[in-house]
Amino acid sequence: MSTLGEITGAILVDNISEAKKFYKETFGLTDVSYHGMDMLELNGKLFFYMWEVSKKQAEEYRNFMFTQSDKLIIYATIEFETAEEVRNVYTIVAKEGKVKRPISVQPWSAGSADVMDKYGVNWYISAPMVPPPDGCLACVPAGEKPGCDLCIRWSEVDYICPKI
Repeated sequence: MSTLGEITGAILVDNISEAKKFYKETFGLTDVSYHGMDMLELNGKLFFYMWEVSKKQAEEYRNFMFTQSDKLIIYATIEFETAEEVRNVYTIVAKEGKVKRPISVQPWSAGSADVMDKYGVNWYISAPMVPPPDGCLACVPAGEKPGCDLCIRWSEVDYICPKI
């Protein structure tokens, strides 16, 4: 009987040095390349391989990913510790990539988004929902605008009211 191992992705880029720098700075990935094999890891586990190809091949790959990616259901997923980290990465990736689902608060997440980076990799980025502080009244007493002072103060330590 065999067991399923870890699934690892691969991307095609025309400038491997630039791509490694982008992933290391944006997502905190670590370069573990050796013997000519370009690889990045996260938390000690292989995250994906990278292959350097011609500019034309890389462009064809990115064009395919940007136009056909709605048919693809594979995402690289990273959970950050805070919604602020999610917002920072979202801003960087969305700048030259493609927003598939804007950043938003979800019942399970203080902030999450689906974005495709400039190399054609789909990302689901998220931060866990921080429980509201004691005394939170869920922000919406009858007729009042969402966003109580308590939640606004708490947002300074990364709580986002799910009613906003």
